Amino acid sequence: MDSDVLIRDGRGHPAGHQFLQLLQAYSEEVARQIDHPVQAQ
Repeated sequence: MDSDVLIRDGRGHPAGHQFLQLLQAYSEEVARQIDHPVQAQ
């Protein structure tokens, strides 16, 4: 998967690692939204 490449790349490059952390946080937030959809008023 592409994520494997990103993880290897991120280990060698601080900027890449920082991006990975942001991407992971975003993915977790998306997962929460899917699990608990916000009710649109």
